[in-house]
Amino acid sequence: MKKPLFLALALCLVFAMAASAQAAPSQIVSEGTYDVVVYTDDTEIIAEDSTGQVISSGTAGTDDSKVIQTAMKAVEDGIVVIAAGNYALSSSIEIGVSNPTTTPTPTPTSTPVPSGKPDLVVTDISWEPANPATGDTITMKATIKNQGTAATPAGTIHGVAFTSDGNLGSAVWSDTYTASIAPGAWITVTANGGVSGATWTAAAGTCTITATVDDVDRIE
Repeated sequence: MKKPLFLALALCLVFAMAASAQAAPSQIVSEGTYDVVVYTDDTEIIAEDSTGQVISSGTAGTDDSKVIQTAMKAVEDGIVVIAAGNYALSSSIEIGVSNPTTTPTPTPTSTPVPSGKPDLVVTDISWEPANPATGDTITMKATIKNQGTAATPAGTIHGVAFTSDGNLGSAVWSDTYTASIAPGAWITVTANGGVSGATWTAAAGTCTITATVDDVDRIE
């Protein structure tokens, strides 16, 4: 609504014409549909708000620029109506235009639906004996937990592979547990097989032990 009004005013700026008498604002626009209205009344030009309070006035054809400029400055963000008529503009009028963009309504985000699948993780690694000496036979153990939203399938091997410093050539594994694990439950499995047997022989020095659950992707 603002842009057509301002464009109409801009056209009026081009011409300096004699003022003519106009009707009172109540006969021009409906009360409350504007913030400020400017109109001529016989020999007077008047700017008043929607309640009828005069903001500025002067001699028509002489004070048109001053009264219209005052009307524009009286509205920070609203509607100024320039009533139909002839206005003599002796100086340019500065008009501030504000066309705020509409804030888009955010798209509601949906709550993720649980996958309904098991999710196995290793929560602990241990061995026997707990403090081995060089040459001792070591048996590996791992605790695995189902942190998913569905139980693991019964009858499927819940395998765990153990490696030392990433050496697959000496890996040992557990492949005997086939019972279902409920969501949030955990169990401990023991190595029962391997590339060169189900156990390791302790050697001097340090190494990094890794346990990988469902190492051959039996469980989705």
